[in-house]
Amino acid sequence: MDADKIKAREADILGKPLRIPEVRPEDLSDDVRALITPPKGYGTPGELPQAFLVLVNNLELFKVHQPMGSYFIVQGKLPPRDRELLILRNAWLCQAPYEWGEHVAIGKQVGITSEEIERVTAGPAAEGWTDHERALLTAVEELRDNAMISDPTWDLLAGTFSHAQMIEIPALVGEYQAIAYMQNSTRLPVRPSNTGLSAR
Repeated sequence: MDADKIKAREADILGKPLRIPEVRPEDLSDDVRALITPPKGYGTPGELPQAFLVLVNNLELFKVHQPMGSYFIVQGKLPPRDRELLILRNAWLCQAPYEWGEHVAIGKQVGITSEEIERVTAGPAAEGWTDHERALLTAVEELRDNAMISDPTWDLLAGTFSHAQMIEIPALVGEYQAIAYMQNSTRLPVRPSNTGLSAR
């Protein structure tokens, strides 16, 4: 995607006002405040991310949704690098500025280079991927296009992944697709450190 298309996409999402106001921190109970605080190692200690303050407008949904997102980051069974390649490919296909920018930063923390991040935008057909990495990116595309992972892709990944990890792949992609839908549709602004779809 060239710079003009990125600019147009971001103008559609980020160039317009947030559609749902944030819940004021002073209106949160201690239990909800604890639920909104990012997992250890992510974000600033004590931070109440704007993304969470928007989504907590539907508190019951947030209460069941947020622990799943935290699970993948903190307790997930996929190697962190593989997890982030899956999330990044999904974020790019969704053209989700907030999710993409945040996970570019997280991806770098787990060893994904700027060159590889650029390659994620080209997808599994790009030169330079291992067979395993190509299969991860292909799995994202198959899930989005056909709502299942094909036999060749499944067999390649299952050659090194456990049953638990194989179950986690579609759950992870589905979770982050839902997050992209919510962030894009509410027109969630990116944080100052997040450069959106231009992040590399």
